[in-house]
Amino acid sequence: MMALLACVCWVVDRLRRQPHLPATRLVRLIAVLTAVEFVGLIRIAIVWLRSSTGDEHKLTRLLGWYTQTLLRGVAWAVGTTIEWHGTEHAATGPVVVAARHTSFFDAVIPGALLAHHNHLVPLHVVTKGLQYGPCIDIVGHWIPTVFISRAPEAGSAPADIADLATHLTTESAAVIFPEGTFRNPARFERAVNRVASTPELAARAAQLRHVLPPRPAGTWTLLQGNPEADLVICANTGLERWGSLRQIRSAGTANAPIQIGAWRIDRKHIPTDVDEFGIWFLDQWIEVDDWVSARAQTEFEV
Repeated sequence: MMALLACVCWVVDRLRRQPHLPATRLVRLIAVLTAVEFVGLIRIAIVWLRSSTGDEHKLTRLLGWYTQTLLRGVAWAVGTTIEWHGTEHAATGPVVVAARHTSFFDAVIPGALLAHHNHLVPLHVVTKGLQYGPCIDIVGHWIPTVFISRAPEAGSAPADIADLATHLTTESAAVIFPEGTFRNPARFERAVNRVASTPELAARAAQLRHVLPPRPAGTWTLLQGNPEADLVICANTGLERWGSLRQIRSAGTANAPIQIGAWRIDRKHIPTDVDEFGIWFLDQWIEVDDWVSARAQTEFEV
C-alpha cells in the first residue's frame, strides 16, 4: 500500500513539475518512521518475553539499532548521507552528553552515538512529546528517563534530573538538549532576552548564528549528580530544514551530508561554581555555533 502511494505521489509531483518531489519524499519519510516503529515494537516484545522486565544490555542493543536505523532511514528519505566525527570521544562512561537540537529527527543522534557506536546505556532527558513514539515511550520506562516540558523555567531543573545522574556508571551516559527546542527568529529573541539581566551573556548570546543560547541548569544538575562524569558536546548540521511538517514538505533536495561531531571535555576543565559554569557553558555553545558555521555551507538545493 505504501509503495502504491509513493508511486501515486511521484506521478503527482511530476505532473505538478515539482523537481524535488516533495510529496514523494514525505511518503518515503512516513514509510521509514512507520517501518522502524513497527519492527522496534516487535523487538521490544521479544526482549520483554525473554526477560519479563527488559534486560538492560539487550535494551541498549535495541536502542542502538532503533536510533541508527531511524537516522539512516531519514537520511535516505531526504536523499543524503551521514558523516560521523569523533564518536570515540563518547567511548566510556560516566559522561554527560549535551546535544544540539535542530529538528524532530536529531533527538535520536545521541542515542546512536552512545548505544550503537559505543555500547553505552543512554539515559535521556527529553521532551514529553517524544512519548507519542511507542518505542521511546516503552523503553523510556524501562531505562531511567526524564520526560520534561519543552521549555522549563530558566534557571531551574526538575528534581528527577538530579536523580537520573545517580544512575550513571562506567557503562552509561546521560543525554540532555540544553537549547530545549529548535531555533527560529522568535525563539532566538526570547532566549537572548532570557539572559538580558547579565549584559555580558546577552551580548555574546546575540552573536550566535545557528544555535539557541543553552539553558545550563539541567546540564549542571547532571554533572553535580556524578562528580566523576566528563562532558561530551554533540553537534550536528544538515537537519535544520526539518523542524516542522511544512518544512519537511517544502525543503529542497539535500546536497550535503548530515554531519555529526562529538568532543569530550575532561571533568577537571569544568567550572565548579554554578555562575562560572553558566558563562563557560555558553562558551561551549559558541564553539558549537562555530562548528556548524564551518560545515553548514549550501545544504539544500531550492
